[in-house]
Amino acid sequence: MKVLESEDIDMGKYDQLWQYIKDNKTGDFELSFDEIEKAAGLPIDHSFLRYKKELPDYGFEVKKFHSRTRQLSFINYRGRTWHTILKKKKSSFIVQAKSLN
Repeated sequence: MKVLESEDIDMGKYDQLWQYIKDNKTGDFELSFDEIEKAAGLPIDHSFLRYKKELPDYGFEVKKFHSRTRQLSFINYRGRTWHTILKKKKSSFIVQAKSLN
């Protein structure tokens, strides 16, 4: 999987948030809704669930939505192998380790 550079990507609704995550986060992490809205520069709405599909282009994925605490957990793909990612997702698939970079 190629992680796209900012000049390779057309700007979308949450691109400011995705770029913030790419530029400032190095491992798996959580962000509150307030932190997400501040980084995105706009309030989160129901469309966020559709737009989160763009995040893997920046090297990350939304792992889990915590409705009680109003937080999202994110996984960082950069520097990992497919085997590591599948293991992290508790998948039963067996694959040959292959770098994502």
